[in-house]
Amino acid sequence: MLMFVLILMVNVKAEFAQAFDEAQSIVFHRMMDPFWILKSFAKPLFKSERRLKKCVTIMDKLAYSLIEEKRSKIVLDARKDLLSRFMTLRDEHGNPLSNELLRDIIMSFIIAGRDTTAILLSWTIWELHKNPEALAMSVAKKMATTRKIIATRITIIITIILLII
Repeated sequence: MLMFVLILMVNVKAEFAQAFDEAQSIVFHRMMDPFWILKSFAKPLFKSERRLKKCVTIMDKLAYSLIEEKRSKIVLDARKDLLSRFMTLRDEHGNPLSNELLRDIIMSFIIAGRDTTAILLSWTIWELHKNPEALAMSVAKKMATTRKIIATRITIIITIILLII
């Protein structure tokens, strides 16, 4: 059962990632089309608009499931993640933030984290390419760290085997 749940979670996240990529592409192509606003009013007639609606539905499904999962937790105040912190906030009338607003917050964090991470990785690769000595030092450090981790794990495995024997 646990394996089925894990596979289902991976599939949902992959579906979300694909929908997110496609929605971002559709919105980007809207910038090239001066008539996109007209197309958005006649969604059933245009494949891209129908697809965008489907992608947004997929993304909403994941966001709302995260919100419901957090709401089902008994104590939000004790949790330290960002979504739980936003869920403890109140609006100007003293009501908890709506699911729609929480969904928008989740999407904002995903967009911000995704784009900045991609840019950071691209810039890092570019800088390392320009400076081969830094690349060599970075690789050497990583290899040394990896060797230590492997040696520690081997030691633990041998110790467990000796304890069992």
